[in-house]
Amino acid sequence: MCGSDLHMLPSGAPPEGAILGHELAGTVAAVGPEVTGFSAGDCACVCPFAPVDRLPTSSIRPRR
Repeated sequence: MCGSDLHMLPSGAPPEGAILGHELAGTVAAVGPEVTGFSAGDCACVCPFAPVDRLPTSSIRPRR
């Protein structure tokens, strides 16, 4: 849960299916034929505050 989600607490539980927080991480389920740099099964995370076209390639790092 992210601090910005705390505003939901006074009104009760968030709606069903709500995704809390801004920090996203998961496992790549599938990739299209023109996708490079990722494969199904790779761990991935998202920097939600940087447009993708402005991310340096060095920001894509293997899982540690």
